[in-house]
This record gives sequence, structure tokens and C-alpha cells, in this order.
Amino acid sequence: MAENGKILYLNLHANDARPNDICQLDVPDVDGNTSVTKIEEGLTPKDTLHELYRLISEKGMDPVAQLSGFVITEEPTYIPDYKNARTLACKAGRDKLLFALLEDFFSEEMHGDD
Repeated sequence: MAENGKILYLNLHANDARPNDICQLDVPDVDGNTSVTKIEEGLTPKDTLHELYRLISEKGMDPVAQLSGFVITEEPTYIPDYKNARTLACKAGRDKLLFALLEDFFSEEMHGDD
């Protein structure tokens, strides 16, 4: 269960348009009705890093320190739950984020910048 009282689940229904999406099940209201909010998709790991940087900064935290902590330990609490940033980080995963960081860092050497 997410910190905000919402339940995260992996969509495994083969009949749905997009199986394996991570969705957020909102807490039922007084009448017992729930709604499902789809977590943002289609971001590359590099785009995800930029979005996480923006959200963590917007929250007033140091994005380099928080992202470093997450990448080193894979502990999701380094990322604030602000505007689903934690869910976004966990969906991308530490390995993909680290790969994107290293790929960007070494991009000049990899592309033979003479």
C-alpha cells in the first residue's frame, strides 16, 4: 500500500488493453466506489530522471542526494511520494536509472567525440 493510502498493483489481466501496467487503486469512498488511476507511462529512463529531479526539487529536497540514495540502496523512501514520484522511481527501477545516468555521463566517449 502506498503512503497516501492508495493501493498499487500490477495489472495482470490479459483482456485489458495494457497488461503489466502499474496502476493505482484509489481508496473507496463512502459508497464503496473506487477508481483506478494509471501511472504515467512511456517515459524513457532519462526522461524519468529529469521528471524525478523536477518533482524532488519542487518538494524542496536535494534531488542529487535523494536520487543517489535511491540508486545506491534501492530504498524507495529516498524518493518523496509527492505527485507519485516514488511510484515513478520504483516503476523505472534502480538498474535502468543507473544505466541512464552512466550512459549520459559517458555519451561523448561512446559516440567518439573527436
